[in-house]
Amino acid sequence: MSTIIQQNFKWSDTARKLCWFIPNFGRGNYIRESVRQFQTTSDTTKYLIIIGNDGIHDDFSDLYNNNIRYFTLDRGEK
Repeated sequence: MSTIIQQNFKWSDTARKLCWFIPNFGRGNYIRESVRQFQTTSDTTKYLIIIGNDGIHDDFSDLYNNNIRYFTLDRGEK
């Protein structure tokens, strides 16, 4: 699977009443724990969590079906 960047991110998924954007720079383990705790007490049909990786790429594909979408910011670096 290719890296999901903002250009190929499925932005139509954000058509919800509430979307949270969480920036991430190498703190995926903290984000995972926070998201899991939040989702146990919330109605996941009413919101979407978007995680934007900046720099270090954390793979959140295992959380994709849990009302979470993610992408890595493309800084044009190869």
